[in-house]
Amino acid sequence: MKTLIGKLAIKFTKKEIEDASGISINNIKRWRENYKQKKTPGKRGRRVTSPALEAYLIQWIKSQRKNLNHVSVRRLLVQGRAKVKELKLDKIKLTWGWVQKFLSRNNMKLRKPTTKLTMDQKPILDAVEVFKTKISTLISTNNYDENFIINMDETSFCCESIKTKTIVVKGESQENEQKDLSDKHIKIKSTGKDKENLTVVLAGSWTGVKLRAMLVFPDKGVKKLKQDPPANLYIAHREAGSWIDREMMQKWLTYVLRPYASKLPAGKRGILILDNHRGHIDPDLKAYVEGLIFDFEPLPTNSTKYAQPMDLSVNAAFKKYVSESWEDYMTKLTSNFVTKSGYYKAPTREMKMSWISAAWEKVDTQIVSNGFNIYKQTI
Repeated sequence: MKTLIGKLAIKFTKKEIEDASGISINNIKRWRENYKQKKTPGKRGRRVTSPALEAYLIQWIKSQRKNLNHVSVRRLLVQGRAKVKELKLDKIKLTWGWVQKFLSRNNMKLRKPTTKLTMDQKPILDAVEVFKTKISTLISTNNYDENFIINMDETSFCCESIKTKTIVVKGESQENEQKDLSDKHIKIKSTGKDKENLTVVLAGSWTGVKLRAMLVFPDKGVKKLKQDPPANLYIAHREAGSWIDREMMQKWLTYVLRPYASKLPAGKRGILILDNHRGHIDPDLKAYVEGLIFDFEPLPTNSTKYAQPMDLSVNAAFKKYVSESWEDYMTKLTSNFVTKSGYYKAPTREMKMSWISAAWEKVDTQIVSNGFNIYKQTI
């Protein structure tokens, strides 16, 4: 306020400002001089009750941030209350109000983290190079059929995941204004199933051959599907969630990999490349894969974004096609498809099954083959 009045006093007369604001001419004159000399208004307030506590917490915060540690309000209060107890400062109550004042007087603020510190990537990249050399060495022996050098990966997603922006007319939402909501609140109708995830296991070969996809529904599987799955899709059920565990991995090996492996030419071997998730690398599963005349080759830890062919070229394209199918479904719905709760009717399991089958069919074989380029370049 003082700074603003001092600034206005440069442009307007003291009398004009006094008439408009009711502030005395003496104060206006003094504030104008302070503004000219760039003096900031003096800060007044209560003195710090415990300088020792203040200094300790400031030093603690600085040491935590120096190591890029997350310092939440809760951590600050826990640390402060422990120090209060140690110093026997019974009269000090550390509350949210105290936190706000502490941050303000010490030139600190709460900020949302924008970047998480990642682990050193060099050891990972070194391990990837060793793994690529290993795969290249195996292939160079000519004992392996390229149609049977396979990578499998599961990808979890929600059919109703809204990742694209919606076009609106500027200023169209009068309802939001009436409810005192920000313009950022843009409403769209949905089925209310935006948290229902599905898992699909995709696998492809060095030459671009696509194996059957495996779709895992998060249910008991008691209710039968009204139609048979498409030829390029195997359906599994898992009551505790749709992610892949040892049991689901065994189903994939039995009903997807084994029928494909039966076509392996005599005298040739295959290679199964997969991430080292604990549900994948069980010793019994490894023995099962080796029984199919396949080498079992888990990727180095934390290296999927560098060395997993499905991650490198296939998964993004596949999810894009599934998302387009959901968008087409929502476009065709009318008011006749709205439930009593105000949601659109959710797509059936059979619809989701057909979307995933169609999306896998759309993924070009060249895209699948391109995922193995990181290995092909080393041969």
